[in-house]
Amino acid sequence: GDLPLTLDFEEKPCGWTFKQTAVWTRDFLLEAERLSGRKPMIYANGYFLNELVKVTVPGITWTDYKLWVAMWGPKYGKTPKAVPIWSTDWTFWQFTSDGAVKGVPSTRTDLNIFRGSYADLQALTRS
Repeated sequence: GDLPLTLDFEEKPCGWTFKQTAVWTRDFLLEAERLSGRKPMIYANGYFLNELVKVTVPGITWTDYKLWVAMWGPKYGKTPKAVPIWSTDWTFWQFTSDGAVKGVPSTRTDLNIFRGSYADLQALTRS
């Protein structure tokens, strides 16, 4: 199966306010869910998430979406600190962009951890 669509937000578009970014994000998430029939996830770093949730946008609750948090630096095996602004915990944690995976022809590969069991992952991917 496939993971749900994931909105990857690493910074706001040039010249946009966080209010404009939040309205666009709401519209994207709702349209992606309408078209796919599945609630998308949000991938972002802590700074972006902090700014996003400060903006109230009618028609959406940010923390209803599963979180794929980008937080590089901690060593493998040490989870990121709880994202205090998110009422749920992270679903995926991207902990480095400098990994290596046998069979992947790249010198640098993103590495992620899934928070859950294999059965949870199967349910998320609808396998």
